[in-house]
Amino acid sequence: VLYPLIISKLEDLKPVITSLSRGEVRSGFAHLEPYTDLLTAPVNSRAKKAGDTYIIDGEKALIIAPEGTGFYLVSALFEEKPALFLVEKESEGLEIGVPLATIGARGAGIRNLQLKNCRAKLCVAKGDSARQLIKEAVLHYFLALSALSAGLIRVCLSAATAYARERKQFEQKIINFPMVQNHLITMGENLEITRLLYYQASAFM
Repeated sequence: VLYPLIISKLEDLKPVITSLSRGEVRSGFAHLEPYTDLLTAPVNSRAKKAGDTYIIDGEKALIIAPEGTGFYLVSALFEEKPALFLVEKESEGLEIGVPLATIGARGAGIRNLQLKNCRAKLCVAKGDSARQLIKEAVLHYFLALSALSAGLIRVCLSAATAYARERKQFEQKIINFPMVQNHLITMGENLEITRLLYYQASAFM
């Protein structure tokens, strides 16, 4: 979320950028829609001008928004072109769903949003500018998902190793069995590959 806000260079966004940079508040990128993918959304979300504000209608899915999320960067079609809007947590018409039941990623607070005549005070970008910012934000979102995956593998490997050191079969610990060792080695290899790819991708952002 922070990257598009900085690139937009809007004066009204400076307080928000400062709060996000200091970690005083969190934010969520609300782009994915039900039955779409990150590269084709937005499709069904619509926005229209209403005086000094914007009215947004739509539904967003699988947003990484842990506790303490105060802002959502929402994509929607405005005059049939993509646009990005900054929506505050307390905005009228915004319904924040409960965290979805995920395995190993509960802290990410992955949830859905409903926007019903939701009011947004700021439009971050419109048209081609918004399209480019959405593309960049999606790449950062993919990095976040990669980081989550690496964390899941690490925890699974730690739990599996601990279990293999405790569980006994045929009067010996199963970690001594070559088949079990091979499984753990494969998990370790996958973890290192995921980490290296994640770090390498981050270096090009």
